[in-house]
Amino acid sequence: MNQASFSDKLVGKVIENEKVLYECDKCSKCTPKYFINLNIEGENKYICSYLCSKNMHETYGKNYWDNLVNVDDFNKYPQPITDNKKVEKFKIEISPWDIERLEYHNEMLEEDKRVEALENCSDSSYSDYESD
Repeated sequence: MNQASFSDKLVGKVIENEKVLYECDKCSKCTPKYFINLNIEGENKYICSYLCSKNMHETYGKNYWDNLVNVDDFNKYPQPITDNKKVEKFKIEISPWDIERLEYHNEMLEEDKRVEALENCSDSSYSDYESD
């Protein structure tokens, strides 16, 4: 807190002790600190918290990060890397060079097809008995 000295009071110097408050553009709450500061068309926009910033793309468009003023606040932490590749959990890697494994894999596929055909055949014959 700034206090005026005796000499400042004699001279008539006035010390303003104003707190700067930033109004959130989403919730209109006034806070002394902001979470995000954007410069949109020459006008400063402030967002007070993470909760208010969750759907900013709806208000400011997809590229609102291009208008970010407080970039340093977000460079401290690494950005998450999202990889959209679908990974199969139980995928079997087949190498054309491993002939034994390739033959075994093909035998398993043929066995699966044969079992599936038998199941389909038995399901239809079972349904025939139910209808009688």
